Amino acid sequence: MRHGSAPLLGAVKAMKTFHQIKAWLKHQLTACNTAGYGVHSPYLFYIVRYVLTDRNRYYVFSGIERERARLLRAKKAILANDYLTGQQGERRVCDIAEKSLKSPREAQLLMRLAVLQQV
Repeated sequence: MRHGSAPLLGAVKAMKTFHQIKAWLKHQLTACNTAGYGVHSPYLFYIVRYVLTDRNRYYVFSGIERERARLLRAKKAILANDYLTGQQGERRVCDIAEKSLKSPREAQLLMRLAVLQQV
């Protein structure tokens, strides 16, 4: 390697990084969601169009969220078996719920997928 080529390599690397950032920014500004219209499979189109991008609130969502809140407040201790670790002991319902409940967004997505499977 020649003595004066180190600054040149640094400039080339900086230009490459600049172009990557420019391409990412252009994509972020111009990309759009096609709401499933680029998907060829009819089943996947239906999932994208009516499950993943659905923003309607189903009548059961409020009941599910009330139950979630009730479980997170429940201080009652129950006997729980942890089959992964093989441990058994008393745990509070609120501790179990805090670790195992899905977020409201994930729970609603799972519910919409379950409804899709029933159709």
